[in-house]
Amino acid sequence: MKTQIAWPEIEVLFSINAFFTISYMRSKSLIRRSEIELNIWNKYFHSSKILSSISKLSAILRSVS
Repeated sequence: MKTQIAWPEIEVLFSINAFFTISYMRSKSLIRRSEIELNIWNKYFHSSKILSSISKLSAILRSVS
């Protein structure tokens, strides 16, 4: 039985990747906090959205394994 992953979970995975990329670039002084970065932050990184998506992802992973 295949488990289908919904788009919101995939979106969160990309968001988490973007977050770490931004954090790394800022730590290397490649970028400063900008308007665009704040927009990305506001769109993707509200803690409630991340927590609910992580719990959905962990439920999916449990059902697959």
